[in-house]
Amino acid sequence: RGCSNLLFLTFGTGLGAGLILDGRLYRGACGMAGELGHWRLSDYGPTGYGKEGSFEGFCSGGGIRQLAETLALRERQKGALVSMGSGPLTARVVAEAAGRGDPLALEALDHVARQLGRGLALLVDLLNPERIVIGSIYARCEGLLRDGMLRTLAQEALPASLAACRILPAALGDRIGDYAALAIAMAATVLVMIPVLVLAPQMTAFFNRKPEVVAYGALLLRCISPFYVLCCFNQVYAAALRGAGNSKATMIIMLCSFVLFRQVYLFIMSHYISHELIPLVMGYPAGWLVCSAATLIYYRRTSFLSTRLVAEDGSKEDIQ
Repeated sequence: RGCSNLLFLTFGTGLGAGLILDGRLYRGACGMAGELGHWRLSDYGPTGYGKEGSFEGFCSGGGIRQLAETLALRERQKGALVSMGSGPLTARVVAEAAGRGDPLALEALDHVARQLGRGLALLVDLLNPERIVIGSIYARCEGLLRDGMLRTLAQEALPASLAACRILPAALGDRIGDYAALAIAMAATVLVMIPVLVLAPQMTAFFNRKPEVVAYGALLLRCISPFYVLCCFNQVYAAALRGAGNSKATMIIMLCSFVLFRQVYLFIMSHYISHELIPLVMGYPAGWLVCSAATLIYYRRTSFLSTRLVAEDGSKEDIQ
């Protein structure tokens, strides 16, 4: 907010950037601008983006795992016993071990922090941004990476450019992609909904020109159309849960809302309240409302780190 020159870096399964320059999204000549992960920062190092020693190799979940494995192998060759945690070695295991003070995990993340600082120094010198926002792993591990990153930045970047730039973790954390998807889906829904609201009589008349049918049809379209925002809201959050490997809960919520709730609504409405068409038809958007509320509540209570099917280092993780 309030920035004309902003860079956003992903730091998860891979490394890439979105560039806002002079207040506009910069895409480049063929839409490939921001592929920072392909930069080579060192002749040797973890492999990322198909290149050894790349920015993505050092600053990604897979890179952290590779670094930790290399350091662990070095210590084992010296005859030391090495264990950063139970189960397969992942970026999450390394970060947790570093949080407990494990020296090898701290050394691995120190490598990452220094290479992150070098990569950011190139960006600061080249683009002179006001803000650099970093997501995912950095947002969760800022306390383990920030000091080393800032030390390297101070050594490598131009002082004036660095003084004009703030480096921040993503405020929305792991859910930033879900919020972006929701914003796009809601915008698309509203764009479709506007002509439906305006042209409701004409759309109804296309199928039946009887005046009473057109009147009721237009009224129904205008009453129900705004509730499609709820439907899109529900589908985006349900997709996020399914993407995290939690498909059963979303299916149960949908079945209960769209089938069970609607039947109960229609029974109560038709037997005890009203036989009018509009109150009866409103059972559909009422079902969307219940489904959206239930899905959002479940989404907010879900730990995505414990339900992710594929870890940020690309390895499979068990659903907990």
